[in-house]
Amino acid sequence: MKPIKIGLYGCGARTHALLDSVYSDNLIAVSCCYDTDEGRRGETAKKYGCGMVATEEALLKSPDTDAFLISLPPKYHAAAAMKVAETGKPIFLEKPIATTLEDAGNLVRKIAEKKIICHVGLAYRYITVFKEVLKLVENGVVGKVLDVFYHWVAWAGALPMVINETKEQNWRGDPQTGGQLLYHCCHLFDLLRYIGKISGSGDIISVTGTSNHLIFPKSPSENVVISVMEYENGAIAGFHFSEVSRQCDSFGRIEGTESTIEFFWNDHSVIKIYENAQRSGPRTPDRVIDIPDAGIRDREIMLDFIKEAKGEQPVKVSVEDGYAALKIPFAIRKSTEEGRKIYLKEIC
Repeated sequence: MKPIKIGLYGCGARTHALLDSVYSDNLIAVSCCYDTDEGRRGETAKKYGCGMVATEEALLKSPDTDAFLISLPPKYHAAAAMKVAETGKPIFLEKPIATTLEDAGNLVRKIAEKKIICHVGLAYRYITVFKEVLKLVENGVVGKVLDVFYHWVAWAGALPMVINETKEQNWRGDPQTGGQLLYHCCHLFDLLRYIGKISGSGDIISVTGTSNHLIFPKSPSENVVISVMEYENGAIAGFHFSEVSRQCDSFGRIEGTESTIEFFWNDHSVIKIYENAQRSGPRTPDRVIDIPDAGIRDREIMLDFIKEAKGEQPVKVSVEDGYAALKIPFAIRKSTEEGRKIYLKEIC
């Protein structure tokens, strides 16, 4: 099978992780690489045996490139993707697709205008525990979804770094990153939307939220966020995020007419399924699914992109998905500022 030749727009660690997941199978080749850091692009060129260029223009004109992989600091994603779109070639674009709604909307329109493939790196759909949860929902184990809840707390050990370092040294202090709600939580918002899609609950239509900045008030990254989202059929999703915790934890629950599913994502992930209601006392799960694999399945991500770039399957995670996941954090912030429910049709 002839490998697909990829041009690299950025040569950081995420780029290498994606490439390495399939590189040894001769499924891809790297045609050319570009990075503002001369050392990084030199190391990348040596590792993958490709040419390197010193300008964006030279990368875009590289003649042997079939598709492009864009993995840069988030504030550069939209501008880079707009330039690559002019080539008409398939794009793998890391999340978030932009850090402003205007840039995101312009990019969605450009991709549609050029009629090109754009796979967005919203990776939670490819994490084993979440894949299993989605499969249970899709197979009707939960029944009609009534509510979803997700709790995500991050390590407070990052706080001294945030407080004491300049914005150049830590991305949380840079207003153009969009903060954690855009930078990382976009993965979770995409997952919540996808649960609605496969369960028949529909898309998320409204958001009510509140947050605070008690530790680093001038940062775009909130300390704590609590939000409620509403699906088209009236089902509810709750979201709690904290970046000031003494622990690092990530778990969720889906309540349905047939069962309750609890799922925990950590070094050793687990799914607990409760099918019989209990009036009191600790609940005992009827089924437990142990999932020792906690990592992101980069190989599956890249295999999907390769098939999409070759026209062998439709795009699984589209630029429209990336735009929709981006609207939710902006709606949370608007709700916090205005003290009201925000309908996503207001966010464009």
